[in-house]
Amino acid sequence: MKIPKMSKVFKRPTTARSNQASQLRQSAQTAKPAAMAVVRGDIAKLKADAIVNAANTGLQAGGGVCGAIFKAAGSDYQKLAQACSKHKGCDPGDAKITSGKFGSLNCKHIIHAVGPDCRDKAQDLDRDRLLGLAYDKAIRLADEAGCTSVVFPALSTGIFGFDANESTKIAIETVNESLKACKNLKEVTFCCFDAGSEKAYLKELAGSSSSPPASTQTNIACIPARFATIPNRIALTQDHLSITGKSIVDIDNVDAIVNPTDPDLSCGGVVSQLMVAAYGDEFQKSTQKLECKPASAVMDNTRFGDSKVKVVHVAGPSFDSADKKNSLMSLAATYRAAIELADKNGCKSIAMPAISTGAQGFPIKDAAKVAVGAVSEALEDCSTLRKVQFCYHGPDAKAAYDSALEAVDTDSLKPAAKKSSQSAQLGNSKQLGPNLKRFHEVLTDASVDAIKNELEAGEKTGHWMWFAFPQISGLGQSENAEKFGVQGLDEAKAFLNDQSLEANLRQFTSFALNAALNSEEGGAEGVKVLFGEVDAQKFHACMTLFSQAEGESGSHKEQAFFQNALDIIYKGTPHTTTNMFLNG
Repeated sequence: MKIPKMSKVFKRPTTARSNQASQLRQSAQTAKPAAMAVVRGDIAKLKADAIVNAANTGLQAGGGVCGAIFKAAGSDYQKLAQACSKHKGCDPGDAKITSGKFGSLNCKHIIHAVGPDCRDKAQDLDRDRLLGLAYDKAIRLADEAGCTSVVFPALSTGIFGFDANESTKIAIETVNESLKACKNLKEVTFCCFDAGSEKAYLKELAGSSSSPPASTQTNIACIPARFATIPNRIALTQDHLSITGKSIVDIDNVDAIVNPTDPDLSCGGVVSQLMVAAYGDEFQKSTQKLECKPASAVMDNTRFGDSKVKVVHVAGPSFDSADKKNSLMSLAATYRAAIELADKNGCKSIAMPAISTGAQGFPIKDAAKVAVGAVSEALEDCSTLRKVQFCYHGPDAKAAYDSALEAVDTDSLKPAAKKSSQSAQLGNSKQLGPNLKRFHEVLTDASVDAIKNELEAGEKTGHWMWFAFPQISGLGQSENAEKFGVQGLDEAKAFLNDQSLEANLRQFTSFALNAALNSEEGGAEGVKVLFGEVDAQKFHACMTLFSQAEGESGSHKEQAFFQNALDIIYKGTPHTTTNMFLNG
């Protein structure tokens, strides 16, 4: 797609304002060139004179970047909301500025730029011009406010659906052009959410064909020095995941280590034997007092060795090649149990060997992928645990962990591209067969009203998550989980083609969306306030399941209601275990 020249996009009148811009361009030619930089991280944690918010037309708290900025405002949330409300909204292609100190945001000004919403046909047809205008207006507002530095997110590339590569080209060309008229701006930083966006920006900056004249040539830097200490975003959290070739008993910089064993803690496994050899009879006697259920964990608060580590015992599952998916899900549950228990006991760091890859027979490639995905997901809910080291033994294991970590780092855990096939298109509810009767039996008018009342009041007390927000079978072991677990994508698609069931799910989901958008916490944190941490995970799993189901179900393919919910609340990141179950 050919990107229009900004001189054609911005047809400014020849007024005093135009003359002023001409004077600014002349002064810019003798000024120090502005520097453009790229950084990957959380924009709400960066320091600059101005931070640009990817705003909506109502200038209200939303998801994604907008949600992160409002969340960072903390106790000043209402102050920021009131400052935004004074502008009475903002049109696509425009921007507004709010000034002052808001919570932990390390900036003097927040510039709320509204890019085009490509879901709207009229805006989509004019998307390039509107996006360019939004970037240009933000640059001009920052310069007029006396800012020397400004940080941009990738406008319109989230829920608004603008192609990321096209957006990158327009952003850089517009900023290059707009900087020529700036008197104060010296540094522009593009903050990327993931590795893919970061690479796109770096590539476009390095090979930009829309460079300004030599006298105002933009200096390109990777990461400014003041951003060097900001950690890159890894997987679903900003917590640090790493691998080590050390033996588990030789790691001395963690609070806890994991011992994969059997339910009776007989210490017969390789890792258990290493611990017996390292910690002696004290360790073996301590384990005799404990019992560990399959796919669960138990903590031994006795501290062993010179480093005085705690030991988390886990009873991992055996691999069943005939039922691979359930085996993988049981393994994921084991990893989650270990992380949750370590966090509950105040551990800040933990080392984990590969669970169930010995006598239990899990292939190391599958085990590493499950380990990294399940641990990343579990860390989202941790209050103290921040560092996880995966211990590997041998080159094959190292390669497996490297691949798994790279997959997370490059955003491959996002939903697979939507597929379309005639076989996926189902008929009406009369053709769906008897399996969905279990939902109709429990979702009566009275129970639906009761669920709505609890959601509206923000006080969930009933045990209805599994049939109000269905999830893939195998995620739980309760009676409801066994009865209402959805048997794969085919049944999920059938669910969406049942008019009453789909309508109920949409209504229930709308309450969660409102909680995410309107609560002070915002996004996924707002959903946790509504449901609680455990049931919030079930909601995340439900949105992941049905976002994929609607993408393959004929009449729903273009609506993407549940994908939109996933984008707004979780920035498009799926529930790891559900995504793994669906996509292998």
